[in-house]
Amino acid sequence: MTVPALAPPRSRCLPVTAHARIRAPRDRVWATIAAPGNLEAAHPYVKANPVERWPGPDARDRIVYDSGLQLIREATAWHDGSDGEYGYDLAVWNRPGAVSRARWRVTEEGPAASRLTITIWPYLLASWPAGVRQLGQALAVRPAMRWYLRSVVLGFRHVVETGEPVQRNQFGWHPMFSARTR
Repeated sequence: MTVPALAPPRSRCLPVTAHARIRAPRDRVWATIAAPGNLEAAHPYVKANPVERWPGPDARDRIVYDSGLQLIREATAWHDGSDGEYGYDLAVWNRPGAVSRARWRVTEEGPAASRLTITIWPYLLASWPAGVRQLGQALAVRPAMRWYLRSVVLGFRHVVETGEPVQRNQFGWHPMFSARTR
């Protein structure tokens, strides 16, 4: 399944964003998030990150979470700095028609500091009626995704700043992505 680029991503779901200031130059942060299989070292809930094609504008890989959930990620835009921007946009899904969007960006905050920002437009509840969807997003989806994204950006900060891989559940257990037993 090839997913067309949407800029900005259109969704019936509200975006969720997390960011982390990282004590490293933008190029080093970019090299980390652009590396093939990068989620295995930096993501606290990922068991495996098999790569089909990575990096580049036709990048595609798979995420295997500790919980058993598996998702496909496919780049819809790739910014390697040639246009002044560093990051990528992804379509993320586990079944046709259930596509979430993600935007990863690295910005410079000085000669030795950067900011990694991840925004997602989750598919969860997108097909529900508007009122029910909004309530479900406010009470469940957005808080769960905020916790998830916070753990991901902190994992990348840990890897870039220490050179050490993140531990499973290093920033807390997550009911959707962690293994079922604590």
